[in-house]
Amino acid sequence: NISDTLSITVNGYTDGSTVINRTNAGRIAVGGAFNSGSSFQVDQCNVINTMSTIIVAFMNSATFTAALLEIRRTVIDTNGIFAFYNKAHLYAGGVHRLVDNFIRTTYPSQFTTGNAPRQAAIGYYYANYVYSGAVLEMSNNEVMVGSNYSYGLYVRPSSGRIIHDGLNRYTSGHIYIYHLSSTANNFFVVSQSTSLSSIIYYASGTGVVTTNDTIIIYNLDSDIVNIVVGAANDLTIDSSGANVGTFTVLISGAINTCAVGVCGNTGGSLSVTMSAATSSIGVAVADSAFTGMVALSMGGISSSSISVNRTTMGQFTNTGVYKAGSALLIDQSVIKNTVSTYQAAFSNSATFTAALLEVRRSNISNVERYAMWFAAHTYSGAIHRLVDNIISTSFTTKITSGNPPVQGAVAYYYAYYFYSGALLEMSNNQVSVGTMYSYSLYLRLNGGRIMHDGLNRYTSGHVVVSHLSSTANNYFVVSQSTSLTSIVYDASGTSVVSTNDNIGVYNLGSTSVDINMAAATDFTIDSSGANVGAFSVSVASTLTRGTINFDHNAGGSLSVSMVGTTTDTSVTTTDYALTGRVTFSLAAFADSTVIVNRTSMGQFTSDGALKSGAALMIDQSVIKNTISSNQAAFTNSATFNSALLEVRRSNISNVERYAMYFAAHVYSGAIHRLVDNIITTTFTTKITTGNPPVQGAIAYYYANYFYTGALLEMSNNDVSVGTMYSYSFYVRLNGGRIMHDNLNRYTSGYIVVVHLATTTGNHFVVNQSTSLTSITYNAEGTSHDTLGIYNLDCTTIAITIATATNLTVNSSGANVGDFSLTTTGTLSAGSVNFDRHYGGALSVTMAGSTTATAITTIDSTLTGIVTLSLTTYTGSTTTVNRTSMGQFVSDGAYKTGAYLMIDQTLINKTTTSTAAAFTNSATFTASLLEVRRSTISNVERYAMYFAAHVYSGATHRLIDNIITTTFTTKITSGNPPVQGAIAYYYAFYFYSGAVLELSNNQVFVGTMYAYAFYVRLNGGRVVHDGLNHYTNGHIVVSHLSSSANNYFIVNKSTALTSFTYDTSGASVVSTDDIVGIYNSDCVTTLINMAATTNLTMTTSASQFDTYTVTFSSTVTNSRVITMDSVIAAYITVTVPSYLSSMFIVNRTSMSRFILTGAVNAGSSFLFDQSVIKNTVSTFQAAFTNGATFTAALLEVRRCTVSNVERYAMWFAAHTYSGAIHRLVDNIISTSYTTQITTGNPPVQGAIAYYYAYYFYTGALLEISNNEVTVGTIHSYSFYVRLNGGRIMHDGLNHYTSGHVAVSQLSASKNNYFVVNNSTSLTSIVYYSDGVSTNDTVGIYNLDSGIVNIVVDAANDLTIDSSGANVGTFTVLISGAINTCAVGVCGNTGGSLSVTMSAATSSIGVAVADSAFTGMVALSMGGISSSSISVNRTTMGQFTNTGVYKA
Repeated sequence: NISDTLSITVNGYTDGSTVINRTNAGRIAVGGAFNSGSSFQVDQCNVINTMSTIIVAFMNSATFTAALLEIRRTVIDTNGIFAFYNKAHLYAGGVHRLVDNFIRTTYPSQFTTGNAPRQAAIGYYYANYVYSGAVLEMSNNEVMVGSNYSYGLYVRPSSGRIIHDGLNRYTSGHIYIYHLSSTANNFFVVSQSTSLSSIIYYASGTGVVTTNDTIIIYNLDSDIVNIVVGAANDLTIDSSGANVGTFTVLISGAINTCAVGVCGNTGGSLSVTMSAATSSIGVAVADSAFTGMVALSMGGISSSSISVNRTTMGQFTNTGVYKAGSALLIDQSVIKNTVSTYQAAFSNSATFTAALLEVRRSNISNVERYAMWFAAHTYSGAIHRLVDNIISTSFTTKITSGNPPVQGAVAYYYAYYFYSGALLEMSNNQVSVGTMYSYSLYLRLNGGRIMHDGLNRYTSGHVVVSHLSSTANNYFVVSQSTSLTSIVYDASGTSVVSTNDNIGVYNLGSTSVDINMAAATDFTIDSSGANVGAFSVSVASTLTRGTINFDHNAGGSLSVSMVGTTTDTSVTTTDYALTGRVTFSLAAFADSTVIVNRTSMGQFTSDGALKSGAALMIDQSVIKNTISSNQAAFTNSATFNSALLEVRRSNISNVERYAMYFAAHVYSGAIHRLVDNIITTTFTTKITTGNPPVQGAIAYYYANYFYTGALLEMSNNDVSVGTMYSYSFYVRLNGGRIMHDNLNRYTSGYIVVVHLATTTGNHFVVNQSTSLTSITYNAEGTSHDTLGIYNLDCTTIAITIATATNLTVNSSGANVGDFSLTTTGTLSAGSVNFDRHYGGALSVTMAGSTTATAITTIDSTLTGIVTLSLTTYTGSTTTVNRTSMGQFVSDGAYKTGAYLMIDQTLINKTTTSTAAAFTNSATFTASLLEVRRSTISNVERYAMYFAAHVYSGATHRLIDNIITTTFTTKITSGNPPVQGAIAYYYAFYFYSGAVLELSNNQVFVGTMYAYAFYVRLNGGRVVHDGLNHYTNGHIVVSHLSSSANNYFIVNKSTALTSFTYDTSGASVVSTDDIVGIYNSDCVTTLINMAATTNLTMTTSASQFDTYTVTFSSTVTNSRVITMDSVIAAYITVTVPSYLSSMFIVNRTSMSRFILTGAVNAGSSFLFDQSVIKNTVSTFQAAFTNGATFTAALLEVRRCTVSNVERYAMWFAAHTYSGAIHRLVDNIISTSYTTQITTGNPPVQGAIAYYYAYYFYTGALLEISNNEVTVGTIHSYSFYVRLNGGRIMHDGLNHYTSGHVAVSQLSASKNNYFVVNNSTSLTSIVYYSDGVSTNDTVGIYNLDSGIVNIVVDAANDLTIDSSGANVGTFTVLISGAINTCAVGVCGNTGGSLSVTMSAATSSIGVAVADSAFTGMVALSMGGISSSSISVNRTTMGQFTNTGVYKA
């Protein structure tokens, strides 16, 4: 026990040992020099200084060199400024060891004078050092100071090292370790200390290098920890459980292998600074809590790792340079700045190059402008990784000045970038800002890339990523965020190319999203569940292999703009609900797709240029514009070239002018496809200015076209407009084609399709539409077009096509006010069909050449005009079936193989215009016009009017029709026919080879002045069978030139005014004609024919007033038959030469029959069972023959021929060789009673051959069994003169009165003239002025005033009379006779005279059983070998004169 001082001083103490054990002292003082091998040891002592505050309790002033100072288990306690004070150098090999001691100074005040340390528990004077090779060891010391101004430990090693393990405990004050020069293997641990003012470990002096240092701060409480190191090798700094107000680590020099650990600390701030370029650094902050800032400053670290784990702090800053292999890792930490300092909670100003910054599972928040602030470049290979963090700033003020981002949560200052090869990774961060004006994320990448996955969540503010240069493999996803002001992904800088980028916007709310690219390759944008006010994507230059998806989004507007060339890209919008506009600007979009599915929006616009392989597709979407803004709901201003626009199963509506508006060209290979949509504009105002279409549902602007190879497809769209003035559909195709199928439905308005150039394969069908104003289809040229109009209601349809091939036009179930189809150029292989078509007018005009085309109208109902205008129609067909209409008009030219067929159709014209119900102005050549089973009626002048030529090979066929005109006014001017039912205008003809066929038509005209049928054939022929029925008017058939095989029958017609069949033109030859009138009623029938061959003309069961047949030239091999008919006036036949032909009248009655002309070889006029009864006093014969007969037959059989006038039958023409007149079984009478006293015989008579006309040699007159009556004895019952001809007049004829006279003017033979059973004859005269051979003259059973038989010369003459009562019977044979028999048997009468003037032989005259009141006189000029007898006869006289010879 030493109450005061224990002082030990040695000088040059070597290999010695000084030990103080279990000793108490007031103070210990050691001085001198402890040298090699020596030691000074204090153990279990108590050094308690209470003497003076400036007295050191334990004072060492001894140097130690390779010697030991050890203080162990000792109490060093003082009320002074120092407890242990060292004021001597510690040299190499020297050791100061303080172990298990209690060292305290209770000095309470700040000592302000002297050099450091001024006051301390363990104080090494600043000028005395621990030199190289020396060691200060401290272990398990309890160190206390009475004031925080004191040093618990102060030491300045100069290359020496310190071993200060974790068992030392400091209560307060400062700890200061100051290395003045390089050192190694220091081990400095402060642990289990409380209320320290500071811990300072300083090794940063000039040239100071520490090697293998370990600095540990454990389980303590200190205001300050400052670790300042210059250069270092293998440095370890570790802190755990420390509560440090300000913890600073500063390494100012080069470092090789450094570990800094802060674990479980608390306190104010932490600063780790490595000023110089370093490598192999490890900084770990873990499980700590700082109220202030954690600041990292790395001068240039590489291959290093810095981590902050499970640590809270007020702010975090990081500066410096992170190089290859370095990492800054922040995990499970809280950075919470609650002080308004305009500082960021997290601030990084360190550049990173091939290094990592990772913030993970941390909470970073700030009441100020920034949560995380980055203000340094990030270079190649570097990564910033933000994962699983909560990042927020509650700052609510809007900052209006400064460079962006002026405020934000994750804010990379605009002037600092991620360079090429650098990467920002963000995943599962929860980010919120206090105002919508703040940036939740702001980043500019200058070649760097971002990996920002879909787990990040933002509450509000802006999210901005900018690329300043080319980059690749970016992955930017924003998800599960609410109330964002904007999301901007901007890679739009000049020459920026983004490669393999992925951008996602998911399950968030944002006022705007802007994705802007310059150029991109393998680019993906994906968005789902996002509610975005304005979403925009823009690519300023090339985009290759892009994928853009919008799925289940909502919001205001969407804009996709691709300004440059885009290839192999897809843009998809699915299940998106937008209140505003969707805009796609696709400047050069190739091999790419835009798809909009199940999306609703206020407007849709697209522009740009879609190139080869591109597609814009909209499906199951709603575009509903409810704002009156003169904007279309859907607007496309994008050109398409080998690309597709498809809108399918969508609802597009607008309260304004347009539902869908297109204002760009569509080029070759492109398709616009509209399928299954509802397209509506409710706009009701009529727009009167502007280029078409000024308003509409589907509106392609007139100056923008579908070019050649482009296609418009439309199917199953429901289209409606709010006014009839709007266009439901308007498009102009310039070589492009349309596929518009029959499932589209329009409610009202206009439909317009215009082709400006040739096109192929159009399919245009409008179906199930109502109240349409018009449909217009106008095509310059087409091939394989199909047009359909089905089940709709439309005011006007106009289809105009220039040149076309394989054109199909169909209409079914349509109600159209005015339908017009026009082709202005050539048309081949066309098909035009109208099926169940309704409405007003229908017009088909084919102005060019038309071939192989079919036009069909079936089951249709039209109130107006059907017009067919077919300019050159070849090999084509037009069919109208089961259709009704107001008028039908046809014009043009039907060429080879063409036909117009109308069947089961009603043409009912009820308007009082002068137009015909049916008008044909079309020429036909080798073609067919057929009207069958139809009703054609008109209240005006014409039912059917034809005003065009019909050329060779053409046929007009009218079959089974009802054709009427009820017009009753007589038209008195104009060329024929001025009015009529079937009226072929007189100036237009059927030419050679053309045919008009009519069968079973019912024809009615309202006035007898109208033409029921009028036609002029110029070489053509008519086939008009017996099934046609005419009620009124005229029938006229005129042949202007030769024709053949005409078949013209009128049957069952009534009240006809006239029937005219006229082939009388110059040089006209009719061949194989058949003309018939059956069961008809006609006022006048005129048959006028020129040369005729093989004619068959039949009249049967008909009634005429007059019937005139005029042949103006030769008739050959023909038949004219009239049977079972009634002709009220006459039949007149005129024929200049009738060859091998027949004229037959059977069972027909008439007033007169007149024949003139020449009936030649092989011909016959045959009358049978007919009545010719003239009841009018006209001085005309009932039967007049003025025609010569040559080798021809005139036969009147079983007829009644009667007249009240002079002649019953009158013959006034020669009858030549081979001709026969045969009158058989007739009743022939004239009741004319006046005697005509002037004129050549016979001046009156029943059968009267005018005296100047004869039967020439070879001609024959046969008369048999005729009942002949004349009204006066002065008339000739029979008068004929034969000039070589002969008579066969058998005994069956019966004459009632008058004269019977036969005169032979020249030799004849085989005449057989018998008059029998006749009464009251005035005379019978048989006169032969020639040589008669084998004649037979018989007078039997009759009563006649005179019988004169006068024969010139005769051979084999027989004259026989029996039972005749003859006043004067005279037989006079004046010439030579060879064999003659005259017999009179049973006669009565006045006288009988038989005279044979010339010498004759072989004569027999026998008179027997007769009674004459007068003379029987015989006069024989010189008979020989003859016998004359008078037997059983009575007479008044008998005379015989002459010469009887041998």
